[in-house]
This record gives sequence, structure tokens and C-alpha cells, in this order.
Amino acid sequence: MVDYRKIFESSPALFLVLGADETFPILDASDAYLRATHTERDAIIGRPLFEVFPDNPEDPSATGITNLRASLKRVLAGGRPDTMAVQRYDVRGPGGDFEQRHWSPLNSPVIGPDGRAQYIMHRVEDVTDITRGDRVAALADETMRLEVMPRAQELQEANRQLREVTEQFQAVYDQGLFAARLRLDGTVLDINRSALEVCGFQRADVLDRPFWECGWWNRSQEVMAWVRHAVEQATAGEPFRGESLYFWGDGSEHIVDFACMPVRDASGRVVVVVPTGMDVTERVRAEQNQRELEAERRRAEALAEIDRGKTRFFSNISHEFRTPLTLMLGSLEEMNRESGGATIPAAYFDQMDLVHRNGLRLLKLVNTLLDFSRIEAERVQAVYEATDLAEMTAHLASEFRSAIEKAGLTLVVDCPPLSDTAFVDREMWEKIVLNLLSNAFKFTFEGTIEVSLRQADEQFELVVADTGTGISTAELPRLFERFHRVEGARGRTYEGSGIGLALVQELARLHGGEVTAESELGKGSTFRVTRSAASARKPRRA
Repeated sequence: MVDYRKIFESSPALFLVLGADETFPILDASDAYLRATHTERDAIIGRPLFEVFPDNPEDPSATGITNLRASLKRVLAGGRPDTMAVQRYDVRGPGGDFEQRHWSPLNSPVIGPDGRAQYIMHRVEDVTDITRGDRVAALADETMRLEVMPRAQELQEANRQLREVTEQFQAVYDQGLFAARLRLDGTVLDINRSALEVCGFQRADVLDRPFWECGWWNRSQEVMAWVRHAVEQATAGEPFRGESLYFWGDGSEHIVDFACMPVRDASGRVVVVVPTGMDVTERVRAEQNQRELEAERRRAEALAEIDRGKTRFFSNISHEFRTPLTLMLGSLEEMNRESGGATIPAAYFDQMDLVHRNGLRLLKLVNTLLDFSRIEAERVQAVYEATDLAEMTAHLASEFRSAIEKAGLTLVVDCPPLSDTAFVDREMWEKIVLNLLSNAFKFTFEGTIEVSLRQADEQFELVVADTGTGISTAELPRLFERFHRVEGARGRTYEGSGIGLALVQELARLHGGEVTAESELGKGSTFRVTRSAASARKPRRA
């Protein structure tokens, strides 16, 4: 078996094996290194490097430890060898005094299975004689030293600056934009880490392939053609920039701000193409969302203004209608009262009754419009009174019984006494119940209309359910909007302003409650008005 330790220790070169941590412990040394530094293997193994080899305390300008530590850290950070300029680093002689020494160091990583530096090989060459010269030719050697040392220091500084620039460039290249270098035929020469790791690709997936066929683009023929055009334009010497769809390894779609730049040599000839990109998905989507929100806001404002215009119009018209309607209805009622003994054909009475019924219907519509306009203008003064809510609700529902049963429908009223007295505005509650019942009757042609009132879970709940035509799912979200009417809905009558349910919603809110609707097209609808029992027990004014 080959004895590698024996080979290492017997090497004529000066070697140290260091551990890959911040103390840089000495793990082994060649015999030549031990002789050159006047040390013994057993005395230094396991000890930190700079504890064994400190700076010369008599030299306040000593930089040996500082320079060597910086080089070793660069090796750990970059995983690459680091060549140092000639260094002065004094060591103790056999008698314990420090001897002036100059070294030419090279520090190299030994990479472990995880891809990181596991050890550092520190190889040095003693160049003291070169820099100091033979003492017999002291003057000549001193002249040479004075020439060599400044140059060595200049080289060391230049190397340091070059390393900094290289590290900065590499950091930008790897961690900033997505970037690559392409040959003139469009194949990938190199690719940075960001373009691979962020998007979920491997270097082997893209190197030497046409750039437009790589995973960022190849899920769309249109995108591939767009990227190929960009590369060909840059190859011809003209920069390109634009935004495009691109893809990650998981198949998700993103948006990139893409540029493709030609790089020229000293003669002006394009030698390489550099595509770069920045993911702008969030920015583009945020801008799109902002535009959509702004459009929706403008639409909502326009609709609100239309609604306000309608409300103002109907309010004005209603005021104009109500006075003549009241006078007309008053005259009809007076005629009915005074015609008791007159001989008037029955057909005339029927016509008068028809005019009276429709006049009352129109007056009700006018009053509803005025109620809504007052609520919108916040001019409503609600008066909450102690009320037997079950009895009142049952009485209101019974007013519809004759019309409902005449139409061949069944009215079910289920309003058992409640455990608490509720405080409501009676006029508003009446409008809530009658509007919901009127709506149910209008759209129910067979089956049942049911009115129920319950107190449970600290809530009063009024339910008006029917087996009518029902409402489509698409129409439900707009059901309580002002002036909204369901298109194509089959009803008993077609008059109405489309604000009955909107009025119910506003009146429910004035009571501290809410109204909701459930419906299935062709099977019927259920409306629920809920109000907290606690708030219903407290008299208040709104």
C-alpha cells in the first residue's frame, strides 16, 4: 500500500495542511517546512496557525498575519486557489529570537464531497536569500531588495484591487440580473447562477444549446421566435429590449424585462452577445391590478352617479305625481261613497274600481320612491316602539291571504309568540314584510308562500320563502342594487322601479340588521331578514 503520509512529509517543498475554519488549525506539515521554520511536528499539530506563527513583536509595521489571514479567508469563501505576493513574515530562530524572512505563498483548497473547502494546502517558498542577498555582496543585495520589495508591494496591492473588482463583478453577475453569454450562433457559452437557481434549471440543461430553445422560452413557439429575433438582432450589432412571457422549471408563467446586447472587440467586431433579464412579474401584475381597480372605481362612481341621478329624478317626479294622484283617489272614493242610491250601471262601478286599484298601486310606488330618496338623503327619522313582532308580522301577512288564495296558491304563516318584546319602527317593518310578500306573490305561479318569524341565537329572523320562478346564480349578487331588475324574469305584473328589495335592505340596516337571499332557478327563493335580539330590545331613534 502506498504511504501517502510518508510521501507528503518527505516532500522537499514547504507544505502545511490547515483546517477549514476561522482559527486555521495546523493538521500536518512537511519535514522541509518544519526545518525552514525551526519547529517540531508534535509541538505545532492541532494548534491555531497564528498562535504558532505570530507577528514579530519588535516590528510594529508587520503585516504577515493580516495578509495571510485575508488570503486564507478568500480561499474559504471562493473555493479557489489564492496566490499571494512576496510577504515578509518573520519566524523564531532556534534561540527564540525572530529572524527576518520573506516568503512566496500559495493557498489552495481541498474540496470535500459537499463542494466546500475541507482543508487548505499552504505552500510557501523561502525567498529570503533572493530579497536579502548574500551578505558578502551586501550593497548589491540591498539595492536589489530596495527594487524588488516596492514592486512586490505594488503587485500585492494590484492583486488585491483586482480580486475586489473580480469579486464585485462576480457578485453582480451571479446575484443580480439574469445574465448569459452567447456565441454568435446563439448557443449558450456561460450562464449566471441567478438565471438557473431562481428559475429551477441546471447548467447542463442550457450550456451549448441555442438560447431560444432553453427552458425559459421553449413552452411557446411565439416566445421562442421572439427571443431568437432578439439574439439575431444583437448578433447583427443592434441592441434589443422588450418585455416577454417566460417560464420557470415548474411550468409557471412569469414576465421578464429582457435585453440583448452585442459586445465588440477593439476593432468593433461583435464577438459575443449578452442577454440579460429582470423578473418584473409582480410589478406588471401590480400595475395591471391597479389599472383594473381604477377602472372598477370609475365604473362604480359612474354607476353611483347614475343611481343618484335616477333617485333625484324619481324623487322629483314622485313629488309631482303624488298630489294629483291623491286628489284623483280622493275624488274616486267620494264618488263611491255618494253613489250608494244612484242608478249606475255595474260596468261603470267595475271601471271605477279598476281605476281606484291602479291609482293606489301607483301611489304606493310613488311613496316607495320617496321613502328611498329620503333614506339616501339621511332624512329618515325612525321611531322604535315596543312591538309584539309576531302578532304584527302575522297580521301583515294575512292581508295577502285573499289575493294569494285567489291565485290558487297556499299561504303559510308561522309566527309563534316570541319570548322578548322587540323595539322596531312599525311603519318600516310593515314595508319590509309587505315588500317581501309582494315580491314573492309577483313571481310565484304555483305552490306555496311561507312567512315565518323566529327568535334563536340572540336573533330575530323573518323568513319569506316561495316556490316561484327563482333567480339565477349570476343575478343574485345584484339583487339588492337600486333600480336593478332581473332580465327575462316571468312575473304577474311588469310595473315597478326595481327598488323594492333595495328599500328592504336599507330599512333592515336602519334596524341594525341585514337581508339575505337564497334562490334556485325554477324552484323558488328564500329571503331572510335578521336582527340582533339585543339591539331589538333597546328603544332608540335613527
